[in-house]
Amino acid sequence: MNPAPADALLALEQMRANDLPTHGGRTLAYVYDSGLAEADEVGRAAVAAFSGTNGLDPTAFPSLLQMENELVGTACDLLGAPPTAADTPRPRITPAMVLNELRRIGLPRLQARTQPEGKTLVNFDTIFYTEAQPFSATVILLGRQVEMVAEPTGYAWVHGDGAVTRTTGPGAPYPSKEITYRYARAHTTVRPRVDVTYTARFRVNGGPWQDIPETVTITGPETSLRISEAAPVLSGNYG
Repeated sequence: MNPAPADALLALEQMRANDLPTHGGRTLAYVYDSGLAEADEVGRAAVAAFSGTNGLDPTAFPSLLQMENELVGTACDLLGAPPTAADTPRPRITPAMVLNELRRIGLPRLQARTQPEGKTLVNFDTIFYTEAQPFSATVILLGRQVEMVAEPTGYAWVHGDGAVTRTTGPGAPYPSKEITYRYARAHTTVRPRVDVTYTARFRVNGGPWQDIPETVTITGPETSLRISEAAPVLSGNYG
């Protein structure tokens, strides 16, 4: 049975029964007691605020990296270290770090649209297109502001019958016929989609833009498309 919170705190307090006091100067080699109640209160609040963080990954908790750099810099100043030692080099924000952040956020999944919509004819030029827009976001990495922009640059049209058409543009609705496809089998339902490849760039603290060499491909949602066959129909009086 799990202990109640009060019981857990009581057990921890009992564990400390034989510990030396942290106030009064008896453990100066291990604990610095300022003698200021306000300092103790701020310290407890700070520990509580950061109790859930982990300094192993500065990309996830850049605040900890900033505190570490400031602490090292202050120590260098107090010890009279050369200025170069106080200027702790900040880790560089790499394209791989930004790419991981883009993957974490998630790029848009674009839907393949067809004309006719939902139902088309065999051996007919079915139009394919999608509505593509650049994606932008701003995040904080290693304590710095990073602006990211990802643009669709490649499209793989998965037609649902085993065929794939690759283009560099998103196509357009009728009357444009930039991207068309003819299905060869009638009386079947396919599930086409479009997989979009994004090319991204970023800049740090308003600096110059940097390209990310690696691309990200996002699989689009499937849609349903029925393939039918046109039947000839006689009309009028031909007698």
